[in-house]
Amino acid sequence: MGQSRRYRLLERRLEQLRRRMLPKAFSPTGSYSELQLDRARGYRLLVHAEIEAFLEERASEVVTRAFDSWRADLKPRHTVISLLACLRSSEKSFTSLTEAVGFSFGIFNQTIRANNGIKQENLQKFLPPTGIDWTTIDGTWLSTLNSFGTARGEVAHTSVRVHQPIDPKGEYDTVKLRILPGLKDLDEAMQMLLK
Repeated sequence: MGQSRRYRLLERRLEQLRRRMLPKAFSPTGSYSELQLDRARGYRLLVHAEIEAFLEERASEVVTRAFDSWRADLKPRHTVISLLACLRSSEKSFTSLTEAVGFSFGIFNQTIRANNGIKQENLQKFLPPTGIDWTTIDGTWLSTLNSFGTARGEVAHTSVRVHQPIDPKGEYDTVKLRILPGLKDLDEAMQMLLK
């Protein structure tokens, strides 16, 4: 089935950010001007935002499409079953399956709207309801996302005076070589859920 249109948009946007925010040629000695280092910090922030938006939008697309299809024909679907299974409200009682599915869909949408990050703790809240099997997600990739999310928080919430040194090439390599392949795998898994 290949990559989704949304994934291809993400790839294009990340390449656009690379061209706009990072040096054309990376320094072999790691020497960069203050402007280049500020742009690398901006690259980190903007890439994080693009990845977060991609993950939220893809999860929403999968769940919304399954929900809409279920409402049209009431046929069981893996995503709808996952959505129900991830319902965390044990005190709530329902008078019908339709009510339970609708309630679960509403909770899922609230979770997406309240999300603020790409770390494992964020993804665990909204990926399992799509039907993604959490045990199939690469642990090393999740660790990379956690580190990237932490680094983004450092840039977004502290003064440059206390930041760890940033390496523009290292930032690019992390995104291109370590994060993007996992996003591609996740996108393909979500594409399969849309069948």
